[in-house]
Amino acid sequence: MDNVENLPVTGRWQAQARGVLKDELQSQQRQLVNTVLASANPNKQPNDWVSDWLSRDDAALKYTLGMFTDMRSLSELDFPTLSVAVRRLAQIASTGTR
Repeated sequence: MDNVENLPVTGRWQAQARGVLKDELQSQQRQLVNTVLASANPNKQPNDWVSDWLSRDDAALKYTLGMFTDMRSLSELDFPTLSVAVRRLAQIASTGTR
C-alpha cells in the first residue's frame, strides 16, 4: 500500500489511476483475508493460519510470491508494475481455497 500511495502523479488522471489502484488493492486484501480465514484451522494460532496458507502446495501462489520477491528488489515501483502485482493478488485471492 505504501508503494501505491507513494506513486508520483503529474496530473488528474494519474491521481485517479492511483486512487483506483489503491481501492483495488484494499479490495484484494479483504478478499485474501477472507480466503485465509476460510481455510484456517481453529485449533491453531492466527499466525499459523497465515503460515499454513502461504506454505500450501500451490504453483500459482509460489509463482506470485516469487514475483513479489523480485519486485521488492526493484529500486522503484511504477504504475504498470504495481498494477501487475495487484492483479496477481486478485488471482491468488480468488483461487486461494482450491
